[in-house]
Amino acid sequence: SAGMLIIEDNAREASQTPLEIQSLPEHTLIIQEFNPTATTQMQQLSGDRLYQTDVLDKYVLVNGCENAVMTIEEGQWSRIRILNVGNEFNSIIEIKPTLAADAICEVGLMAKDGVYLSTVPRILEDNKMLVSLSSRLDIAIKCPVAGVEHIVTYGHILDPAAPETPPTILTITVKESERLAAGDLPVWEPCRPVYLTDIMETPEDEFVEPFNLEVRGALNNELFTGKDNFLSENEINKAQEWLLTVTDIHPLHVHVNHLQIAPTIDATNQFVEMPNWHQAGDWVDTIT
Repeated sequence: SAGMLIIEDNAREASQTPLEIQSLPEHTLIIQEFNPTATTQMQQLSGDRLYQTDVLDKYVLVNGCENAVMTIEEGQWSRIRILNVGNEFNSIIEIKPTLAADAICEVGLMAKDGVYLSTVPRILEDNKMLVSLSSRLDIAIKCPVAGVEHIVTYGHILDPAAPETPPTILTITVKESERLAAGDLPVWEPCRPVYLTDIMETPEDEFVEPFNLEVRGALNNELFTGKDNFLSENEINKAQEWLLTVTDIHPLHVHVNHLQIAPTIDATNQFVEMPNWHQAGDWVDTIT
């Protein structure tokens, strides 16, 4: 099972957050993939006696349900907090009307992995989002017409068995509103906690030696065996550039500390399906 733990902004951060952002109605979207065959294999290898299932096919649940539905108010902004609990592949989430001729929703990206972007919101022109196996996203959404249904699709990247048309995992219904349609959200530069000090302008002579990290079935061809077997020893409060390779299947997930994407990001570091997703200055703790 999976759940979402939400840590609210502290008083100082919240005091500098526009009221339009603070007052957004919130929805949670927990996406969880299941592979019963793989889970059964792990159960047998571990000696577990509790897990049992007669289900063989893979499936996806949203907030613990199949055919999940979310309702938002016509012409008003809402905030959706997204948690992806993938199984094997990175995925693309897309929000679009059920009928291609209907008006699309406006979607703005607010945060990745619990950290606001440098400038909020970042409007998504195609309403597509990239998620790794353990990504979290915060978005703002506004749908203009009541009665129009929108679907959320979930398509794997680099999955040879993926269907040509990504499956629908959620339906968004739009209810009528008695209020005038909301305007654009204010463009806002968030106040961040001190441990997320922007290092984009840090002079080169304040960086320690770069760290090359290859992510495959192991890190730099080494498996974790214990806390005393480490790959690199860093200095506290010192900036260090990590040069990452081969995270296109299994993402790099760093506990405790977030990573800031460096200015050297370019097209070679992007999935062709999502060419501008990774942007310099974004903070993440899971990257693919």
